[in-house]
Amino acid sequence: MLTKLLKFFGWVVAVICLILIIFSAWYVIKFYPRSAIESETGDPGSSYRILIATQSSDFKNDIVDRLMVLYSDYEVFVKVTDISNLPEINPENWQGIALINTTIANQMNTDVEDFLERIGSSERTIALMTSGGGDYELPQLLIDGISTASRMNETEKFALQIYRKLGYPQDQVPSMENQE
Repeated sequence: MLTKLLKFFGWVVAVICLILIIFSAWYVIKFYPRSAIESETGDPGSSYRILIATQSSDFKNDIVDRLMVLYSDYEVFVKVTDISNLPEINPENWQGIALINTTIANQMNTDVEDFLERIGSSERTIALMTSGGGDYELPQLLIDGISTASRMNETEKFALQIYRKLGYPQDQVPSMENQE
């Protein structure tokens, strides 16, 4: 009788472990940030250069796509790169830098954290940090920062905030400046 009971509990524990493994795999596939697809638009020799360092998700990709549209009317070079490339980035080569990434376990990505420490105070850098519920509290940054959940209905709002912060060439008239 005791052996049957132990076998039964062993099976129950095994099934619970299997469910946890399946749920964990689903969670990582669904929510863990993926590497961004590198892209560039405009003339690399342009005097106005924007860097977007990001991770890939539907939310982040939509913001990046919106930023590319906003800058398409200007003579601007825009480079999209993965967050993991930040250690090789020289911030002096860019007139504007957007960092779009996910916090995991209430921790900022180490590449982003190291980059922010390296650049210090910057009027031309903005960070958008996503977290599960959007309740991540940004540390005392020396740049502008936004903390949010990944809500698809807010991508236009965040793209415009980033665009307004990074600016555009002063000798060119913006096409979407009045949008809210």
